[in-house]
Amino acid sequence: MRGFFLLSLVLCGVILTAQDRAIGVRVVDVYEGTGVGLSFKQKIKAIMSFEATLGTDGFEQSQGFFKADFNFIQRPIPVDGLDWYLGAGVQSWFSSKFFELGPEATLGLSFDFASLPLNLFLDGTYYAPLINENNKSQEWQIGLGARLFFE
Repeated sequence: MRGFFLLSLVLCGVILTAQDRAIGVRVVDVYEGTGVGLSFKQKIKAIMSFEATLGTDGFEQSQGFFKADFNFIQRPIPVDGLDWYLGAGVQSWFSSKFFELGPEATLGLSFDFASLPLNLFLDGTYYAPLINENNKSQEWQIGLGARLFFE
């Protein structure tokens, strides 16, 4: 318990010293349909990032989802403003009829415009539900979206 508390303090300190925050929209393509959510990203010292999204299954709005990723590698590509990232996290889908939760791994591309406070991204996520009341199998998801930076 003491170790968890110390790790939490260190992570909070790292996140709070970062300068780049962005909020926007994420669209997640899954085999059962499309999810749309509000996305928040916090860059950490320009080499890592944390991302969280809360949303619904789009048009039907019969289920919700939450996903959080720590992108422990975020590195530039020789195109100004373009980065690739690799991370791990957790994802959950839920409704009044079921709940599922499991780990995920993400690989993606992120582009920051030099003259606008805008970020575009495209990523692939492998999601494997461990708590699974919906009998969903492991799946690949494609995510894309746009975020606006703010201070």
